[in-house]
This record gives sequence, C-alpha cells and structure tokens, in this order.
Amino acid sequence: MISKFLLVLTILGLATANLHLNVKYRNIIDGEGALDEKIAQEIYQGFKSLHFERSEYRFKIFFETLKEIRNHNVGKYTWRQGINDFSDMTWEEFKAEKLMAPQS
Repeated sequence: MISKFLLVLTILGLATANLHLNVKYRNIIDGEGALDEKIAQEIYQGFKSLHFERSEYRFKIFFETLKEIRNHNVGKYTWRQGINDFSDMTWEEFKAEKLMAPQS
C-alpha cells in the first residue's frame, strides 16, 4: 500500500518538473496558434529531461508527444494533458524504464 502511494507521489512530483512550459506555452498546448517545428524547438529548449541527452531523435519524440497533447486538449475531454519529464520518451521506453513488471 505504501509503495503504491510513494510511486504515485513520485510520478506526480516528476510530472510537475516541466510545469513552467505548460504555463508559458498554454495557448499552443491548448490548440491556439500554430504548432510547427520551430515552435516545438523553442519549447524543447526549455524542456528538462532527466533521462536522456538532447538529440534529434529525442526531439522528434518530443514533437510527436506535443502533437498528441494538443490533439487531446482540443477534444471534448474533462481533463487536459501537459508536458512532463517523460515527454521525450516513447511508450515502450517508459514501460521498460518506469513501470514495474507484474508480480507473480
């Protein structure tokens, strides 16, 4: 029970590390204005990744994640997505590195 609580608390803490980008670029993330590679590069410059060195490969993942976040936020959902420390990771990388394997 305590380990699940700590895991959730850790994820929430990490998810707020790039909060400044969600505030500064709120209009872009919420679907206002254009999201092109130049804007994505500007956002990526302020992105703090704890996992990887900056690279063109990481930027491409980040840019695709931004598009997914934006598409979600212009939808009819009751909650919004934002940039977090994992925005430059693929789902497969996230699962392998951050999620625990099922216990037998």
